[in-house]
Amino acid sequence: LDDVSTTYAGAGKFTNGSITQILQDRSIEINPSKPIGTAGKQRGNSATYDQYMMALLSVSWHFTTYRCPEFMKNDDLIKATR
Repeated sequence: LDDVSTTYAGAGKFTNGSITQILQDRSIEINPSKPIGTAGKQRGNSATYDQYMMALLSVSWHFTTYRCPEFMKNDDLIKATR
């Protein structure tokens, strides 16, 4: 899912200021003085797989009433259709 099973390419491999350079190591957002993503450093463990879980809950309620049409309320019509 996230392509972290190899090593970091390092920020120098990307165009300065590009979105790819910024996103290749987001650890600098937490601690700018100690970035995790140095070139050649392991980015994850290729022996383990990514996992995710998803849960969905839905509730639906209709606030309308359903009435029989007036012509269906005639008892003679109901008896004739049986």
